[in-house]
Amino acid sequence: MSRYDLSASQNGGMGHLPRAPFLADRTILIVDDEPLVANVLAQELLDLGCAEAIEANGGVEALAALRDRPEVSVLLCDVRMPDLDGPEVVRRAVALRPDLKVVFVTGYAGGLDTGGWPVLDKPVDTRRLALALERALRR
Repeated sequence: MSRYDLSASQNGGMGHLPRAPFLADRTILIVDDEPLVANVLAQELLDLGCAEAIEANGGVEALAALRDRPEVSVLLCDVRMPDLDGPEVVRRAVALRPDLKVVFVTGYAGGLDTGGWPVLDKPVDTRRLALALERALRR
């Protein structure tokens, strides 16, 4: 059960999500080869109260960012990208940083081995994003 209340009653029914306290000290790395998608996700994360959202344009850039930015604790990773696909990025990232938490995002369905990490369909719903992050962080 989620400790994050996503009901509209928590915020007066105005449709805006409350901040997610479990993100307050988190730096999240967004990996997507579509800059617009990465930018939208970054804004959603900041709106939820994430301390910092970093964008990487593909897997190679993401792995470099993980080496340079030890404060990154969560990887929000697209599945299909031209340089490295999401599962390969995650495999390498977790080898570098075993404590890293992961949420996959995808515009494609089916046949994905996520290793038990949450998967979100694009376009990403902010409420589902918050729940998936909470689930990943508890793992």
